[in-house]
Amino acid sequence: MAHKSQEELASSLEQAAILAPVGGTYAHYKNPDQTYTVTGHVILEASNAVGIIYQANYGERVSFVRALDSWLGQVQDGEKSVPRFSRMPE
Repeated sequence: MAHKSQEELASSLEQAAILAPVGGTYAHYKNPDQTYTVTGHVILEASNAVGIIYQANYGERVSFVRALDSWLGQVQDGEKSVPRFSRMPE
């Protein structure tokens, strides 16, 4: 796979900032009472995909990285399709 240019990578990060802004609080569909805050965006070196850095707002406040496509994805919850992460109202 060819690497993207610096301009393409920067553009991908700018788009991610619109789709999942830093400081936004989100709930995961499995445990909506345990929320997460987006703390940054990264490029996953192996694939040039954009990743979301997010921190748990509970427990030890562990940080995670997840591909943007997965973050924005839909999952099956019983018989319905729901967003994996939903933005909480401000």
